[in-house]
Amino acid sequence: MKAIEFVPVSESILPSDHAMYNPEVKDYDCDVDKAEELLVDLGYDQVNEDGIRYNEAGKELVFTIFIRGCTVRIAEILKEQLAEAGIGLEVQSAESQTHDGRLRNNEYELAIHSGGGWGGDPDYLRGRFMTPADDEEYVDTQSLGYENQELNQLLEEQRLELDEEMRQEIIFEIQEILAEDVPEIPLYHPAGYTAYRPDKYDGWMFMFAHHSLTHLKLSYLERGG
Repeated sequence: MKAIEFVPVSESILPSDHAMYNPEVKDYDCDVDKAEELLVDLGYDQVNEDGIRYNEAGKELVFTIFIRGCTVRIAEILKEQLAEAGIGLEVQSAESQTHDGRLRNNEYELAIHSGGGWGGDPDYLRGRFMTPADDEEYVDTQSLGYENQELNQLLEEQRLELDEEMRQEIIFEIQEILAEDVPEIPLYHPAGYTAYRPDKYDGWMFMFAHHSLTHLKLSYLERGG
């Protein structure tokens, strides 16, 4: 039997129980009053009968969020929470292939997607946030549109650094930049819990980079004593 817990996360991207998580990274509290203040400063100082803010030109503050079918409930929760600040959200759902294609082509206003990585080596941050050179292909196609040259340099440095302590210092600095720039907003990380009968099978192996024991096929191989 397996259960999944959804754990809130900070803007560091790495989960709080990661070996290279930076506990000093900037975090952002939920502050609806501050959000409303910022929106008024942007000119959205009027609210219609549906509670949606609009500006002097009559433009309503409504965004379309593009999702896979499995994240409908998450989108509904976001819609409810954003409505508290007068922001409207229209939800569009599609199957995975269409969803990923539109992400690659930047055909969306807002989108929910799974970043992956969990507790794996933090080099996966390079795939998601580094701006590739013209001759490079190593980039996560679901995170295009963000560019920070300082971050690019640090992501490359951590890849080549052999001293673990020095590499961790670089990873800490990377998390600070990501928390400041907020190229994406992490919502949660999954944490898996598995219950089993050891008298039936007790050969599970833990995989640091994934939350599910059953995903590691080494668990099913016969091992010598």
